[in-house]
Amino acid sequence: MEQNNLRRFAWLTVIAVIAGAGFFWMPQIALAHGDEDHGEAAPQMAQGPLLPRFSASSDALEVVGVLRGKEVDLFVDNAKTNAPVSGLSIEISADEFSVRATEVAAGEYRAELSWLGKPDHYPLIFVVDGEMEGDAFSDLLEATLDSVDMPALITPAMTKPASMRLADGQVAMYKATQHLLGIRTLPARFEDTRRAIALNGKVIADPTASGVVQTIQAGRIGAPEAGFPVLGQRVKAGEVLAWLEPAISSLERANQEAALAELDAQLKLAHSRSARLESLRGSVPNKEIEAAKVEVHGLEQRRRALAASVGQREVLRAPMDGVIGTANVVVGQVVNAGDTLFTLLQPNRLWVESLAYDASPLQKSAAARSEGVTFSLAEISRGAVLQDQAVPILYRILPPVPAIPVGQPVTVLAESQTQVNGVIVPSEALMRNGQGEWIVWLHDAAERFRPMLVQWEALDGARSLVRKGLHEGDRVVIRGAASLSQVR
Repeated sequence: MEQNNLRRFAWLTVIAVIAGAGFFWMPQIALAHGDEDHGEAAPQMAQGPLLPRFSASSDALEVVGVLRGKEVDLFVDNAKTNAPVSGLSIEISADEFSVRATEVAAGEYRAELSWLGKPDHYPLIFVVDGEMEGDAFSDLLEATLDSVDMPALITPAMTKPASMRLADGQVAMYKATQHLLGIRTLPARFEDTRRAIALNGKVIADPTASGVVQTIQAGRIGAPEAGFPVLGQRVKAGEVLAWLEPAISSLERANQEAALAELDAQLKLAHSRSARLESLRGSVPNKEIEAAKVEVHGLEQRRRALAASVGQREVLRAPMDGVIGTANVVVGQVVNAGDTLFTLLQPNRLWVESLAYDASPLQKSAAARSEGVTFSLAEISRGAVLQDQAVPILYRILPPVPAIPVGQPVTVLAESQTQVNGVIVPSEALMRNGQGEWIVWLHDAAERFRPMLVQWEALDGARSLVRKGLHEGDRVVIRGAASLSQVR
């Protein structure tokens, strides 16, 4: 193959055959196996015509052709990623005949080979021009229709896309099905990267972006006019969340009433004295008259304050803008001083607290994952006092902050300074087989996938490092692996 920056040529020999009217027959094949009882009868593949198909690949493209009478359907994918390639110009020629394929869907083309007749050898030439990944290219494919080249035991459905688990554990899957499921691959490439260390952690609220509502005295809880706020409700700073009626014993109430009676008596005497001195104005110094008035005013203020304290409700307000995290209140509830009634937080400002038994080799950046959710972290600080013989490390969850509850256990994956070598793949590429062993799926042929046992370790919440089981250039399925594992 001769190539330059703008043009690449690939010669590919594609072998297929047209027998009779282009039909082949296969016996019935049941999907059950051994003597196992699968409950309902496993579906069987009915006898019927199997469309002849061929495949070919170059460094740039992977092509599968399906013959339907005199029509050929071409599925054209990126050879590295298995992504359908659109916008191509495909010309098919044989001797003096020539036809141009028409794109009918993304990466799917169709042409009518009107010159096909009785079974014979038909040399075909496919000229493919277009653009892929920003580069213009041209591939020249030579095809001789001479024999069948297809995955064995694949379902013989003529028009419906299908897939099937083969006896050796491999999966045969039509290209049309691959397009529907969005199967994507990536060539394996070994590289050095830093090893990740897994730490146990939990989500906590940012102390500067969270708050609590507590009582400073014992009493009975009452609801505001709008009712108590509920979990997850947003509130504003200063918003009334609840009322507290202070708890007063009979003795305390009697003492308050006695103090009020005493103040009433003193106030009555003070009023009388002030009135008497006012009537003697000019005969007594003015300062005595003013002093009597001040005494009356002071006693009135003391009485008002004491009377207001008897049965006065305490207003419990939100200390900040935020979301209600917990609410431990009901109408009539009796609480003690210091009880926490509400907690507030800002969901977009969360931390992760973790423990590391050896924090010295850890880098500042990290990632965390929990129940399928992955997010990035940035270290805030490290504790100077050990907790359970480990160093506490605080991380800030970087935007976008996931919808994860405070207190949720997480696994923190912190980079170390140790270098390891392997193939980096998305974590979703790793699957478990029926024996519980870890595997990845390899794209061995256009319509054939093979499970491969691997050894791996996590790098961060989204990526993993496969250390054993792969070879350079293996086409690893990085999207749609779960769909392949479900094929039976």
